[in-house]
Amino acid sequence: PSQRGCGSDTPSQTAWALTGLMAAGRANTDAVRAGLHYLLITQQADGAWPEPPYTGTGFPRVFYLRYDLYRVYFPLLALARCQALTSRSGDAIQNRDPQLSLVISSTAQDNQPLRQKALEVLEETSRTFYIPISRLPSGLLEAVGSAYLCLRSIDEIEDHPELDAQTKVLLLRDISRVLQSAVEGLNSQDFLVKSVDYRERLPEVTVRLSDWAQLAPPGIAARIWDATATMADRMADWAACGFLVHNQADLERYTFGVAGAVGLLLSELWAWYDGTQTDRTLAIGFGRGLQAVNILRNRAEDLLRGVDFYPDGWDEAAMTAYARRNLGYADAYTAALPAGPARDFCKIPLVLAHATLEALEQGRSKLDRREVMVLVAGAAKA
Repeated sequence: PSQRGCGSDTPSQTAWALTGLMAAGRANTDAVRAGLHYLLITQQADGAWPEPPYTGTGFPRVFYLRYDLYRVYFPLLALARCQALTSRSGDAIQNRDPQLSLVISSTAQDNQPLRQKALEVLEETSRTFYIPISRLPSGLLEAVGSAYLCLRSIDEIEDHPELDAQTKVLLLRDISRVLQSAVEGLNSQDFLVKSVDYRERLPEVTVRLSDWAQLAPPGIAARIWDATATMADRMADWAACGFLVHNQADLERYTFGVAGAVGLLLSELWAWYDGTQTDRTLAIGFGRGLQAVNILRNRAEDLLRGVDFYPDGWDEAAMTAYARRNLGYADAYTAALPAGPARDFCKIPLVLAHATLEALEQGRSKLDRREVMVLVAGAAKA
């Protein structure tokens, strides 16, 4: 009983639950809407659904079975059952909630414009993460895309060169408050209520935070909102203290709060999508390694805005050593991932981080576009 409800979502078992609820007259419920939405956003281009876990029990703790077609025909049966109910005159679903009669035909279509806009903003915001996110399968793409854009939106507030510390704290705390109080979903009016005067100065990725939050699949949305709220609070704390980093312990706290925790969130997204298990300590190193490279790369810009992430007495060599140590953890984290979308995703920013570190050691400020494309192509084939 203690393990009940702890496993990752699967299409076949979601379909069983949907079929049972509809048969019991519970079709007009939020649970059914969430289940239908999950099936719609995780369906692949070939019409099937991904389902790596073994969901059939041969003998408990001895051997388990995978019925390969369960992931195809049970979701199809559930969707067909819903379509039949919504099209039947006088059915409870149609009478009680006209909106639900459109769920099959409209949910995927309604999500497409938001998904497309998210990819456009993502490409404008970060080429490094646009490439691996855009290659993820449906469902996981929305989850990782939502997480990245939500976190990037608050990061833009933290790094904004024209906002004073008090304003940053106000905006970040307000975003955290809204996310923590979201019970029945979110809407665009919930966000940035106190920041109307700042909208013209904030980038699109920040102004549209509510869109990115709503992009998250229902089964993982609350976790993404929680991670964003927590990071917003941490960033507000750092803004309030002027980003003072005096020693390595301070640096570890900062890199964990803004990046190591992202590694942990990614691990949860992998587990949610297909049950992939990871080493959480190495996941923290994955985030810290990428962030340390960013600290090195953005050193001049940070100093111009009065922020120094180098501990007292550290020079570029010391920060480079810190970055290399954590990139070693990132290498181990990625190498331990099974073949699949999680590993494919992690390889690209990791190879770019290594190459950027080498470029910085050679006295260059960044990689050129040709180098990036060559590295990405090589990582995708590896």
